[in-house]
Amino acid sequence: MTSVAADDSGHIWIGTWGAGVSKYDGKSISIYTRDQGLGNNDIEDILKDRSGNLWITTTGGLDRFDGKLLTEYTRKSGLLSDFIYCLLQDRNGNIWMGSYAGVSKFDGKSFTNYTMAQGLSGNVIICMYEDHNGHIWFGTRDNGVTVYDGSAFIHYNRSTGLSDATINSICEDKDEMVWLATDEGVNRFDGKFFTWYTTEQGLTKNKVNNVFKAKNGDLWISTVDGLNKLNPESNLSDTGHKTAYIFKRYTRSEGFLGVGTYWNSITEDSKGNLWFGTNGRITNYHPEGDIPDTVPPTLQLTGIRLFNQRVNWYDLAKKKDTTIILNDGATIKDFEFSGLSRFYSQPENLKLTYKNNYITFQFIGVTTNRPKEVQYKYFLEGVDDRWSVLSSQPEATYNNLSPGTYTFRVKAANSEGFWSKELSYQFTISPPWWKTWWAYTLFAIAIITILFGTIRWFLQQKYRSQLEKSEKEKEIAEIRQKAGEMEMQALRAQMNPHFIFNSLNSINRFILQNNRAQASEYLTKFSKLVRMILQNSQASLISLESELESLNLYLDLEAVRFEHRFAYKISYPKDLDIEVLKVPPLVIQPFTENAIWHGLMHKEDKGQLEIDVSEEDDYLYIKITDNGIGRKKAGEIASKSATKHKSMGLRITKDRIAMLQRTNGSESPVKIIDLEHEDGTAAGTEVIIKMPAIYE
Repeated sequence: MTSVAADDSGHIWIGTWGAGVSKYDGKSISIYTRDQGLGNNDIEDILKDRSGNLWITTTGGLDRFDGKLLTEYTRKSGLLSDFIYCLLQDRNGNIWMGSYAGVSKFDGKSFTNYTMAQGLSGNVIICMYEDHNGHIWFGTRDNGVTVYDGSAFIHYNRSTGLSDATINSICEDKDEMVWLATDEGVNRFDGKFFTWYTTEQGLTKNKVNNVFKAKNGDLWISTVDGLNKLNPESNLSDTGHKTAYIFKRYTRSEGFLGVGTYWNSITEDSKGNLWFGTNGRITNYHPEGDIPDTVPPTLQLTGIRLFNQRVNWYDLAKKKDTTIILNDGATIKDFEFSGLSRFYSQPENLKLTYKNNYITFQFIGVTTNRPKEVQYKYFLEGVDDRWSVLSSQPEATYNNLSPGTYTFRVKAANSEGFWSKELSYQFTISPPWWKTWWAYTLFAIAIITILFGTIRWFLQQKYRSQLEKSEKEKEIAEIRQKAGEMEMQALRAQMNPHFIFNSLNSINRFILQNNRAQASEYLTKFSKLVRMILQNSQASLISLESELESLNLYLDLEAVRFEHRFAYKISYPKDLDIEVLKVPPLVIQPFTENAIWHGLMHKEDKGQLEIDVSEEDDYLYIKITDNGIGRKKAGEIASKSATKHKSMGLRITKDRIAMLQRTNGSESPVKIIDLEHEDGTAAGTEVIIKMPAIYE
């Protein structure tokens, strides 16, 4: 029996595979096959629309029966495929047909077709359903479910939470939850998440072919082996909130003789009777004859096991010795209990040692109706944060329990979902002696005593050490200060002879040339420069004003000595306080000397030397720019020269700047930049000196 439908007259229409359609009027059966006009004898689904017409799908197309005439629709009429699996009439009266090649919608005049190209997740449509919002759900084979809201398609599959990608049937319960039958159980969708229900929750089998909502709100779930009924009203806790669902089972023992139902083979007639099409037969269910079992089970604690071994608590209550050896060799001792329960002789107020923390609770829900379908849930206060999932196993095991007092709680429900009163059992796991309150007190006293003695000794040692350290640090600081001053003086001493030697060479040249006027002028300026150098050499830092004045004298002398083959310019902002700013003496001169001797003097035309001083972010920047021949050309000339001159002045000045960096704890780098013209030829050299801005 592949499909079942009831018409307005109370007749039951039964689709078969290979034998056409049968109509049962309560007394006799009429058969309709190809001989009576059906397109094919293999029937997939039967739908009664709101006008009373019957729509019958076959593997050869679609037939509409108005009670008198059969009208056939095929691919020639506009259908996507002649192999149609399922039918649906929406709230607007449109007839939807799910087929092997997609979905066709018939508005009474023409067909509109939908495939994966329009947004379906798959083309093989097994079932369809219209929810309370008017959205159409399309169940596919191996491609999940697609929801169509009239304008867009939404897909759900394994990656979004479905238990399986083949959807066999869809319906909506009274709470507007959507239920989907799959090959891996039934899924409930609350609008956001999917919840799975399988044999672990009570289904007869995981392969679910049908999910159907009766007029009274019951959900019927048919599998390949039996039926399940879910009555949402019976699945309530004492507070009225829904807990885990209880599925009532119907198999051969309850009168359901069919093995399983086909996809479209559940219907309800006008009297509320349900009809199930199964293999080789049709079964009629009368709800008034199915009296619900409203008596909850009587719950009893039947056993307490240790290390999964049975313990004879009745015999132990008679003995003074509390040491026993279990079958697996485990030793149980030092346990206590106040007495035995009335039924099953289980220990009351049980107290176990910390080593005996592997415990199993056994229980039973006693009921006379379907005792094998009793379901349990349990909860151990202090360990679990929620009730367990429903289980038919009448025991619960906990191991590695920490010391403490626990309460085990358990409830049982019958096949109709009526819950027993809660059974609770309290027991205690004793801590080891080193975790008792008196042990903690002794430990605390000992630790405090040790800490007090240690801290006192440490403070005494620290005080003595600080006295010794402060004396040593004072001596070391004085030695370092003197060493630093001596090092700075030594560097200045190296600098002064170096410059004076070069200047005396210039004076000697003027005398040899018998140029008395220039020699006199040069000697006057030189003597002033030497006097400034001798004065500045006594200080580690001088004012920037004094440094620029001596630099100006030096450049003046060099310009005269080289017959004004270069011009120079010294510039600084007007708001720069050069009288207060401090720099090391002769810190700029070696770089200007290097620019003149190695950059400008080898230049054919007149050279230009610019010195620019600025302050930014507590740093003093001195930029020395020349338009000479560049470092590369100067290096080539120097390599050909017979006299190898090593620039001692630059090395000494860099050492002094490095020492200034160590003294002030900040960077004072010297950066040298090779300037180039647009064609890539040398345009000179730029030196940037960066040092801390010091005000004293």
